[in-house]
Amino acid sequence: MGNCNICGSNFKMLGGGTEPYTGCSFTVCNTCGDLLKKIDQAKKNRESQQCISLSVELLDRCKDPDTKSKVKQYTDEALERSQEDLSKEGIDVFSFCDSEDAFLATTGYSFEGYRIESYLGIVSGDVVLGTGFFSEFSMELTDLFGERSTTASNKMKEVKRNAYEEMVKNAKKIGANALIGVDFDYITLSNNILGVSANGTAVRIEK
Repeated sequence: MGNCNICGSNFKMLGGGTEPYTGCSFTVCNTCGDLLKKIDQAKKNRESQQCISLSVELLDRCKDPDTKSKVKQYTDEALERSQEDLSKEGIDVFSFCDSEDAFLATTGYSFEGYRIESYLGIVSGDVVLGTGFFSEFSMELTDLFGERSTTASNKMKEVKRNAYEEMVKNAKKIGANALIGVDFDYITLSNNILGVSANGTAVRIEK
């Protein structure tokens, strides 16, 4: 007999074992072990949506914060490998799990293996960039003789991420556990001020 390191459930001698997927050699019950195996298969088969759904389900089962962090590292790596395929399908996956809740987001309008229980309304997250960013961006482009600026690109990714995280926070406030139809708008305001807005429809989903 033993306890599953992921969900904490007690299993009999033949009910679990050591998993080979995360690199942590967790002792897991059959259910958690099966989920890890399916995630690994989905990753190898480049089944993006399946990988996402299974990862969310597995993270939902994690009880211990330290274990959840290690499992999340594994699932994030699996999702990162499938990001290219998701982009081809018109779907973007962001950080969908924090220290408290699993959260799913897509530029599409459905999640494989889930059904939308309720639509809670449109939410957004907004970030404003000041004139300093434009000066920095212009200087970097000049220094690189027209080549793409890695620093400026990373800055834009950071701002986009901040807008997204604010949108997720606002969605959680109204009871959502997922977002559909996510997109980003860029608005030029007066005095070289750029506004970045993340928008999406907050929903409740269930398997």
